[in-house]
Amino acid sequence: MTGDAASVSIPLAALFYGPFLLVAGSSCAAPSFAGFVFGYICYDEIHYATHHAPTKGRLGQFLRHHHVLRHYKDPDQQSGVGSPLWDHVFGTAGQSSEQIAVDG
Repeated sequence: MTGDAASVSIPLAALFYGPFLLVAGSSCAAPSFAGFVFGYICYDEIHYATHHAPTKGRLGQFLRHHHVLRHYKDPDQQSGVGSPLWDHVFGTAGQSSEQIAVDG
């Protein structure tokens, strides 16, 4: 980790650890926080790969297309980075890719 990243990441981690300590208690805060950090790293890696890694297979192409719609069609829709499941859970699914192809 570079000095610039550490100067932001460490204070943010300390800030986020506080609520885990309050909610989970001293015995469960560390493992709960570790799971949170792991989930965030997975999210960040999937988001990076969506933009920069070569797309392989139909699933990869679908997920990339789904995410690109979020950036370029309607920034308030298609918020799920790694899966459209969360768009259905949170009501941000918007139009399907077939509707966008016809509409737009």
